Order: sequence, then structure tokens, then C-alpha cells
Amino acid sequence: MKGFVAGILLSTLAMFLWGMVYWGFSPLPYTAWKSSPDDVEAGKALREHFPESGTYYVPAMHHEAATLDRLYEQGPVAFVHLTSRDGRPRNEPSVMIKGLLLILVGVTLLALLLRKAAPALPTYGSRVRLIALTGLAAAVLIDVGDSVWWYIPIAWKVHQALYDFSAWTVAGLVLARFVKPENAA
Repeated sequence: MKGFVAGILLSTLAMFLWGMVYWGFSPLPYTAWKSSPDDVEAGKALREHFPESGTYYVPAMHHEAATLDRLYEQGPVAFVHLTSRDGRPRNEPSVMIKGLLLILVGVTLLALLLRKAAPALPTYGSRVRLIALTGLAAAVLIDVGDSVWWYIPIAWKVHQALYDFSAWTVAGLVLARFVKPENAA
């Protein structure tokens, strides 16, 4: 049991550190983002047209079908996430704490999955491949799915999918050392 818990904690730390490298030190993911010509004016327009923090779809779904069809065809069509209407610090420590806890929960679930499957996965490589393949499936269904279902630009979602797949693989590389067939019972 100690090895199982140690594997979860070390995998959590590895995944967290990989996230810091990928999102914090690499400019690559952000190459997919666009910029407005005037952030001050764009901020004023957001404050004027979106009354509270939240997710908005423009045109909104409350219109009658004919009006909605016309608004869609004339554009623009937008999916707006207003994360803080009144501003916030650029680097909030609470986000890192929540993220670490989220990773801990996710890695714990991966460890439980691996423990169930471990008897059928006798080698380190087979256990890593299971977690990596599971991560790849999640990245395709969730991240690429956002492009299919919500029209979120694929250029941005590819960066998220790449991170998700690689982060699951990092977790698998560590977990597979600790969760073995003989420890699965």
C-alpha cells in the first residue's frame, strides 16, 4: 500500500512539474491564440455586453429558429468565456493549488485503473502503454471533440491534446513503476 500511495504522489508531482514546463516555460501552446487590435476597447465591449463572468454563445440560443438561423448566417458566431469580469491577478496561487489537487484526484483514478488492469499487464512497458493509450483516447475525445462540437479552433485544441496525452504518459511512466501485478491485489 505504501508503494501505491508513493506512486500516486510521485506521479502527481511529475505531472504537475510537466504542466509547469509545458504551459509555463514554453511559448509554443500560445502560438495558436489570436490578439485583438485593442485589448482596452475589447475589454470595454466585453464588460458592456456580458453582464457577469461565465460562458456565452453568440448568438444566444433563446432566439426563435428563424432568427437564430439568420444570426448564424450573418455572423459573427462566438463562444466567449469571460473568466473574470472585474479583473484578477495574472498569476493566482490558488490556481496552482487547485490544479495540484485536480491532478492528485486524476492520478489516483489512473492508479486505481492500473491496479485493476495490472494482472493482465506483466511488463513495465505494457502498463505505461495502457495509461498512454487511455490518455490519447481522452485527448482525442475531449480536446479534438471541442473542435468538432464547439468549433473551438483546432490549432488551440491540438496544443491541449498534446499536453493531455504527454501528461498522462508522464504519469504512466511513474505509476507503472509502483503499480505492478504482484501489488495489484
